[in-house]
Amino acid sequence: DIFMGTKILALVIIILAGVWVLFSGNTDNIQAPMADTTTEPGFIALAFYSGLFSYSGWNYLNFVTEELRDPYKNLPKAISISMPLVTIIYVFTNIAYFVVLTKDEILSSNAVAVTFGDKLLGVMSWTMPFFVACSTFGALNGAIFASSRLFFVGARNGHLPAAIALINVDKFTPVPSLVFLCIITLVLLIIEDVYVLINYLSFVEALFTLLSVSGLLWLRYKRPDLERPIKEKPPPVHPTEIRTSISPSSAVELNTISALANYATEAGDNECNRD
Repeated sequence: DIFMGTKILALVIIILAGVWVLFSGNTDNIQAPMADTTTEPGFIALAFYSGLFSYSGWNYLNFVTEELRDPYKNLPKAISISMPLVTIIYVFTNIAYFVVLTKDEILSSNAVAVTFGDKLLGVMSWTMPFFVACSTFGALNGAIFASSRLFFVGARNGHLPAAIALINVDKFTPVPSLVFLCIITLVLLIIEDVYVLINYLSFVEALFTLLSVSGLLWLRYKRPDLERPIKEKPPPVHPTEIRTSISPSSAVELNTISALANYATEAGDNECNRD
């Protein structure tokens, strides 16, 4: 909770600073927001993945249902509250970034919040690296907590070696699952470019999400009488909105393979040139 509060505080500071700059009349950076952008479908697909990566934390709630108190009531409530709140905060944060920073500054920055602080916060710019570190630690803590439970349940159901489903007798933590997660993470760290890693992993994650959702829809159609303890009423959606939401998703899946192939080719060329 402390790290989450620190992250929200940092984002609120960024939003307020961006609003102050915007109302001061400094709108040069947003006069032509789509200038010099690409329309190549493959790169648009990769942009979807980078954007979705920022919001993927909400999905961790589904992995820790057993850890929740009264999950049948609290899980739908948590998702219904967190998703709109996070979306609003992130959208206004990105607007603040684009108001204050140029496109080149954003693209060349390793931590956009730090660059934002260096440019706008003056003597208080040192606070942004601290906030970024707290945010990163909090996100890592949540990812480890949730992902380890995913492997634990998979092993318990027989999808992974049974040893991964063992727990510590004193603390009741899935230690073998945590060790297994650590090994996988170390292997993934072989990939040096974090954006390449995000693109590859997001593609696999989106593929399995598509399969999971398809399975749920199939069960809903074929087995409508199955017990479903956790339910959420769907909001009223216009058919146009459904078509709009499905079309970009389909484009993402269809064009990502070619885009990733281009990435792999460029990476190979870079290695050859380096040798």
